[in-house]
Amino acid sequence: MTKTSYSVFILRGQPFHLGHKSIVQKALKETQAVLIIVGSYRSPVTIKNPWSFDLREDMIRGCFSSDDNARILVKPIRDFLYSIHTWVTSLQSIVTANTDSAYITLYGHFKDDSSFYLNLFPQWKLVPMSNIKMIDTSIDGTLIRKMMYEGDSTWRCFVPDYVVNKIEEYIKTDEFQRMVREYNFIQKYKKSWEKAPYPPTFVTTDAVVVQAGHVLLVVRGKEPGKGYYALPGGFLNQKETIKQCTVRELKEETKIDVSAIVLEKSITETATFDHPNRDFRGRTLTHASLIELDYNRPLPKVKGADDAAEAVWMPFNELGLHEEKFYADHLHIIQWFTSGKLYNR
Repeated sequence: MTKTSYSVFILRGQPFHLGHKSIVQKALKETQAVLIIVGSYRSPVTIKNPWSFDLREDMIRGCFSSDDNARILVKPIRDFLYSIHTWVTSLQSIVTANTDSAYITLYGHFKDDSSFYLNLFPQWKLVPMSNIKMIDTSIDGTLIRKMMYEGDSTWRCFVPDYVVNKIEEYIKTDEFQRMVREYNFIQKYKKSWEKAPYPPTFVTTDAVVVQAGHVLLVVRGKEPGKGYYALPGGFLNQKETIKQCTVRELKEETKIDVSAIVLEKSITETATFDHPNRDFRGRTLTHASLIELDYNRPLPKVKGADDAAEAVWMPFNELGLHEEKFYADHLHIIQWFTSGKLYNR
């Protein structure tokens, strides 16, 4: 049996632009089939990830002929913010499941430090691609989204006609208006500290409270992420410890019917989560603490308060049902603490 040559192209496609299209066109000329792997699958809707996988696949396929589409595979991949090895394994599995893995060529553009992933697959031939420019500007998804949110129609120069139509439809929706409000909030927030002598690093805490197969969550009552599920937490005050902040914010936001002393004694593990892009407001490190309450007791009463519109106990098996409605990296944090580690000490 003759082996098929496949090209692999990894992108987020927020949105699919002319730079992406040029890479796919080159791959179509040089290989028999193109596997496009689209990242940030089922990530929450944010100013960085406004479009679902289904819409992004539609954007991609709408830019090519039916003959080309017959040679294109489009597959999603989740983000794994705190386990690059899990992401690599997942991507390798996608390639193996959709090709015979015989002749693989990886196409990609080294945009900046975020493109390091292109060096994680030495088993495949790598073809580095140059960026293309329009109106003396390199095509970049971040710039395109910025122009959209700020009402600069120049973004139309950077995307294929089919994508222009899709984005124009999106701009008419309430969801786009919500993204504009969040974008403006973020810009105003950043402006409040732009005159600091050095870019500030913010410190927060988050509480991962678990009991009897449930985790305690709040529904955010304010921007950013208004209406999204989140861990109870907040910014560290100048005169308190990490542990004190964790318990204070937990009590303030959930009114949990457990004493502060018991909550402190129930902390079994604390870890720092520091993905550079975890919070759009600025560089933010959070110290998350796992609080394991007695599973022989009824779930404590909770009530949303302070910045939280609501407080809820969510069963572990329902977390995946709400994957796209979690704020920032909070679901990643929960998964990090609860991956086979609970009640095994």
